[in-house]
Amino acid sequence: MSVKSIFPRFFVLNVTLFSLLVLISCQKDKSFESGNGGGAGSGGTSVFTLVPTGGNCSDAMTTGTFVVGTAVAATDFVIVTVDVSKAGTWSYNTGTVNGLSFSGSGTFAATGNQVITLQATGTPTTAENTTFPLNIGGVTCNFVIVVNPVGGNPAPGDPYYKATIAGVNYMETVTATNDYEAGFSLAGVDDVIIGAGINYSGTTLPAGYTTFGVETGIKHGYYNATDAQFKAFFTVGTQPFAAPAPIDRPFDNGDGFVIYWTDKQGNNWSSSHPTLGQPAGSSFKVVSVDDGTDLAGTYYVKVKMQFNCTLYKVGGTETVTLTNGEMLGFFGKI
Repeated sequence: MSVKSIFPRFFVLNVTLFSLLVLISCQKDKSFESGNGGGAGSGGTSVFTLVPTGGNCSDAMTTGTFVVGTAVAATDFVIVTVDVSKAGTWSYNTGTVNGLSFSGSGTFAATGNQVITLQATGTPTTAENTTFPLNIGGVTCNFVIVVNPVGGNPAPGDPYYKATIAGVNYMETVTATNDYEAGFSLAGVDDVIIGAGINYSGTTLPAGYTTFGVETGIKHGYYNATDAQFKAFFTVGTQPFAAPAPIDRPFDNGDGFVIYWTDKQGNNWSSSHPTLGQPAGSSFKVVSVDDGTDLAGTYYVKVKMQFNCTLYKVGGTETVTLTNGEMLGFFGKI
């Protein structure tokens, strides 16, 4: 039979940690409420406003790596577009959130859309996704900075992904104090594709957040499979990527693994491509497989994976290189 899957909707794992995530979802983001006209320390002779993009700064580009207890560097900043109606000098300060603030100043020589750079200062105190609200000219939006724990490693047992993609380091860990949750998916009936994800807990992914998922297939005879047979499908060692196939049927031409990533701008990427395979040097390895059972009695396996590959932009022609990839994901027998 044929099974279809593309960026599946993941079921949330029903264990104590993830139930807690739902209960505290309204308390996760720390924010600084800036005043009208530019926040804590705006000024200058120019008149400018944010370019309206909805609730999130969709064009905001953050650069740098933020780690708890480590002072920021000159390479840590955010770039955002503003609309200038009167040229002149400008300054802006976000105020301090989680030990960090972003500020900048300069001169607008012309009107229209301009790009400003806000330099980071400070030392982050808590590993979390930290939200910074901008309020410029009465228009507001948010951007998010990912603050990593010391050493860049998650706590033992926490689901996570980390990777260097296009030269930028990314890491998201599921904890009781951030906006991420672990999930798993299934597509098919008896011949199935099984997925694990590190997902945003809300209904709409905000700008500045990423998600990550891994699918594997095809598991035959799933309907009557025992827990032991389900676990045996995940074999420790080197594994193949799925062969080139239509994006909505990624396993038409053979079994293997497919990686999915959503970047900070909301673009979707995949290791699967309709005609192109993975180049030499790509690799996928299952490091370990352990048992688990959630509060509802659902059996799952905790699979640690490591990988290097090329990601293809879905609906586009761009590619990015993923190196030093690693994920601890939960694949559920649902």
